[in-house]
Amino acid sequence: MSGKTTKYAIAIILILASLAGGVYYCWTVRELPEKRRATCKEAVKTFRSLKDVDVIPYLRSLAGERVLISRFHKEFPWMHLSVGTRVPIDYIGQLTEDAFFRFAGRGTPETADAPHLKELIAFSDELMPRVSKDESIALRERQVDACFFLNDFDGAIKLIAGGLPGHSADWTRGTVAKLRAHKAMLAGDDKEVVKQLLIFDEYLHCEEMKDREEEYDQTTGVLYSPEWIIGRNYIRISIHARKAGDAAMADKYLALAKPLFAKAAEKCKDEKTSREELQREMKSFGL
Repeated sequence: MSGKTTKYAIAIILILASLAGGVYYCWTVRELPEKRRATCKEAVKTFRSLKDVDVIPYLRSLAGERVLISRFHKEFPWMHLSVGTRVPIDYIGQLTEDAFFRFAGRGTPETADAPHLKELIAFSDELMPRVSKDESIALRERQVDACFFLNDFDGAIKLIAGGLPGHSADWTRGTVAKLRAHKAMLAGDDKEVVKQLLIFDEYLHCEEMKDREEEYDQTTGVLYSPEWIIGRNYIRISIHARKAGDAAMADKYLALAKPLFAKAAEKCKDEKTSREELQREMKSFGL
């Protein structure tokens, strides 16, 4: 064998060895379902153990990771390589959703952690282009919730106006009306409150809400029945109509609210958290 041939042979051997080493390495870093589950479990375990001040830096560190990931797709006979996050990006989005609830307190401006919620809104803006469409919608919904918790009603309306795929025109109109009603409450504009709550009532009775089920509030653990939600809206209409000088409307909606609260109380009688919250709310309304 000539020296030139020997050099070619050595070069070929080195190339093949490099390829084999590369394939072996990719095989060792391949993403398997069980490996993905273990990674997610570890991430949520760490997340739950963090102090509040460390939550958002941790989420940023997860989103900022760049590791080589290899996958073998059933549809193709070859390996797919990509650079991504160790924890799947949609799972980081779900942890971010959990963080919104963590800092929401009881969903009121008095109990919410405003600085952290504002930082989460900014972080989720950065995250949304990278996650799936469904997770992007979920993060936008949490942003709307956060704005509501902070009494930033204009901010919430702006987010909704920017588009929330998966929600109907009825939902958009009703939700915006609810937000405008709360803004008017802060401003002391009782006529505007009544106007917007009546629009919200139209949504509560529209076709898509006909077969709605109870709504679970993750910030309080309360299960809200449809009767509770409609009854609360009626009592608010009554209160603000009376303040606006319309006693007839106030009496009408008070009469409508009372049997609904009675039904709501019957439904949640065996649910301690919901029952206590309903009793507290009814007392605040003078019922």
